[in-house]
Amino acid sequence: MRQVLLAFGLVSFLVACGSRPAQPRSEATAAALAGVCGKACDLRTRCGQAADEAACKASCIANPALRKADIVRPEVLDAAGACIEATSCADARDGAAVGRRCMLEAAREVAPSPKVVRACAAFDELVARCGGKTPPACVDRFKAMNDLLVDEAIECTNASCRTARVCLNQLASAMKE
Repeated sequence: MRQVLLAFGLVSFLVACGSRPAQPRSEATAAALAGVCGKACDLRTRCGQAADEAACKASCIANPALRKADIVRPEVLDAAGACIEATSCADARDGAAVGRRCMLEAAREVAPSPKVVRACAAFDELVARCGGKTPPACVDRFKAMNDLLVDEAIECTNASCRTARVCLNQLASAMKE
């Protein structure tokens, strides 16, 4: 049950970022997600909240809600795993809160990829060309997203004004599905 709560915390963060995987899970994302689940289950075992660490990890990785991890950069998942690993047993009682806290901390701490910086510049150029406004705090808002989604957003900005807006709206809608 606690691995489900921890998974819920991770999912809460991922839903806030969106939910659409850009393509089948990459090896880097799969490895990072396995690392997060392993560290979460190690914490639960260490704190006497799980009897079978292997079953906990398998349940965590198989959680269908965690398919949303595909939109997050593996570096963010790795940093969240390090945060979970450093969590004390006293703080581990509410697994969902630990998952949310660690994912939010990891997202804040990760440096933006060069593609995110390029995407925000492309948004600025689109706004200058077509009107509208760049998302507030663009780099900070999108720096946790994987580069494949960022590539899709950049591609949208290369289109005509109307097509770019439609493309970006479709991308945003698809991420919420």
